[in-house]
Amino acid sequence: MKHTHQCDGFEVRYTVADGGYEMYFQVVRDDDDEDGDDGDDGFEPMLHGFIKWDGCINVSMGKSCMQHFCSLEETQDVGRAFAAVYALAAEKIPKWDRLPADQ
Repeated sequence: MKHTHQCDGFEVRYTVADGGYEMYFQVVRDDDDEDGDDGDDGFEPMLHGFIKWDGCINVSMGKSCMQHFCSLEETQDVGRAFAAVYALAAEKIPKWDRLPADQ
């Protein structure tokens, strides 16, 4: 991914596609350790996929989409990660066509 953005305990790695209609992303927790192998630097992304100009998102979670959580607080991280991706998309996708209230 070409760019990084720190937001609410996450690092969002992203690239805006040519044409400005979608953004590819990886979300990594700031406190992740180096035990994965899917990310650019050895970290396994918590979420990865792409978000389009109209707010539609295609996302995978981890290697197999199965995620393990040890507490309610950890499950709430998923919602915060999605919020970080949508906020960044609204800022970085030139053709973004969603109202702020829709996010």
